[in-house]
Amino acid sequence: MKKIKKVEKIDKALMDRLFDGSMTVKEANELIERIEDRCNYIVRTFIDIWGKWNEEIDWWDFSNECGKDGPSGYFNEVKYKFKVGFTGEFEFDGDRTFPTKWIWEDFEEEQIKEAADWKIKIQKDKEEAKAKRIADEANRKALIKSALKKLTTEECKALGYRKPKE
Repeated sequence: MKKIKKVEKIDKALMDRLFDGSMTVKEANELIERIEDRCNYIVRTFIDIWGKWNEEIDWWDFSNECGKDGPSGYFNEVKYKFKVGFTGEFEFDGDRTFPTKWIWEDFEEEQIKEAADWKIKIQKDKEEAKAKRIADEANRKALIKSALKKLTTEECKALGYRKPKE
């Protein structure tokens, strides 16, 4: 994993005040700036753990951005109360969201473990698929050999096979 400068969690009580609208506009704006820093850390860490080839992220934005020529995305406390959506230029096949609770909770170790478990599962699936292909090929060869034994030498030649020895 790359060394990404950690941005500390934000107190859940502050987040609750933001979500219930009980802070001043000035307080909300200051908190949202901190939230956006934390979200930047989360997205970059998340992609570092789960992305392909440990690539660098050229850019990312909240999923409510308006495209290349439109305004940037922003942390919307109503839309992102439970999940934060993001987009950007990086290879990632998974769900481009993360739980909002990661803003006030640690997530790194759990995600590292899940990614490691997933990689083990993928490797196991590949090995099982290879073993199945080998077994299927052996079964196919045995079936062909059994069928050819029932044919005459001329019939086997016509099919492009040699008659197997008894």
